[in-house]
Amino acid sequence: MPSDQPQSDLLGALRPWTFSASTTPVVLGAVLSYRSDGQFRLDLLLLTLGAVLSVNGAGNMVNSYFELIRGSRSTAVVTTDPRIDRRRRRSSDSDDEIDHSKLVNFAAYLYFFGMICLWLLMMFSPAKSQFLAALFFGGLSSSFIYTGGIGLKYYIIGDILVMFTFGPLAVLFSYVVQTGTVSMGPLLLALPLAISTEAILHSKHIRDLEKDKCANMVSLAVLLGKQGSYFLFTMLLFLPYLAFVIFGTQYSLSLALPLLSMPYAFRLERTLRENGMSRSISTSTAKLNLVISVLFTIGCLFTKQIPFIDLWVF
Repeated sequence: MPSDQPQSDLLGALRPWTFSASTTPVVLGAVLSYRSDGQFRLDLLLLTLGAVLSVNGAGNMVNSYFELIRGSRSTAVVTTDPRIDRRRRRSSDSDDEIDHSKLVNFAAYLYFFGMICLWLLMMFSPAKSQFLAALFFGGLSSSFIYTGGIGLKYYIIGDILVMFTFGPLAVLFSYVVQTGTVSMGPLLLALPLAISTEAILHSKHIRDLEKDKCANMVSLAVLLGKQGSYFLFTMLLFLPYLAFVIFGTQYSLSLALPLLSMPYAFRLERTLRENGMSRSISTSTAKLNLVISVLFTIGCLFTKQIPFIDLWVF
């Protein structure tokens, strides 16, 4: 039915399959709060998830809107799911292309819902309102300017922005909501997960290297070329495991749980080396990121000592 296509396009622009990259940091922040101070409230966790996922979804909609406007990809809306991309290409010549105004309106609704969650968090969280507002609007601004405004996505700094926003910043926001205090610990503990997230972004840039050149997008893949990008991807893939080894040997063995996923990482590296970059690599890297994040969160839940948690607390 013709009416089904806009809904499909809207869902593709929302990209719900990317939500795991922002959900696990929020859960990790709550777990760190529980293990360090014994503080945990389910209602605050749910509100935090609502705020972060709304910003994530709105950022995806903004990204899709500006991709349509700038035409920096060969498809109307670029997604992280190959099935959606194929469906988009088949329907690109039809009259059912998604209306730009729907993307703008839906993004505005999501941002508004996120601010409602923030308002409720300010009412019920022990944290100071200015802390929560600064963290939330920092993430909101990042989600917008990644593609909107100056469009940091088209420069190297865009990856760093996304990596920090939906990694360390989300972990810290969740931790502050639960405890009411700011600590350097959650930021440092989230760095291995942020590096793993960057591996996902970098794999997409390798896949779209030629298209990015045509669009004048300056990514690391464009600067490094195929061979240099392969070495960087390999480093991003395995560097987090070095941190987990250090955590496991210096603090608690449970923090080394993500090492169980290393065989899968080796398979990804071999696939890239032998077959080159394909769309499935990005999807597989995202799955690896999810497994690593879940295992590390479980490890933090059962650890006897949380590293860095008392570092720079106020």
